[in-house]
Amino acid sequence: MKKLLYLPVLIGSLLFLGCEKDDDPQDDAGNYQTPLPAATTYGAGTFACYVDGKAYIAKKNDITAFYQFYQGEYSLSVQGEWSSSEYLSVIRFHGNKENILLEGNTYPLEKPILGGNNLYGSLFFKEFGNWYNTNDEQTGELKITKFDEINGILSGTFWFNVKRPDGEIVEIRDGRFDVRYN
Repeated sequence: MKKLLYLPVLIGSLLFLGCEKDDDPQDDAGNYQTPLPAATTYGAGTFACYVDGKAYIAKKNDITAFYQFYQGEYSLSVQGEWSSSEYLSVIRFHGNKENILLEGNTYPLEKPILGGNNLYGSLFFKEFGNWYNTNDEQTGELKITKFDEINGILSGTFWFNVKRPDGEIVEIRDGRFDVRYN
């Protein structure tokens, strides 16, 4: 008889354990609940971060990257887009020949300087239809973890803040990318 009493508990436990959590990052409620892909360095085609605690993981075909030397200046752009969300995240670098990216270095993300030598982070708010960048008050960092010019691989980690038009500060945290660039 005692064994029959345990049967409903056992069945209930199995049903509970058998339920699968929906792993769609776009359904993430925030608070860093959805894990991001690992920070790799072999050109895996990843771009992900938390935006105010919510996971944003770009699909491979929604990631673009280039690094080129044009008219005496290096330019870098790495971006991941989340088409079903309100954000598009970008990291850009502009520099001259003496200011190329070096593997292992950490760079500040600052206010964009037109024609200048700096890195900055940007977040596009579809709601407001405009880009918002790091600046003198809302900054961040970019660490280059792999820079392989022969195979066209660029990997790094990043974090930064931007301010929305309504004054709210948006925190981009635990960012990582591992891309092949043109």
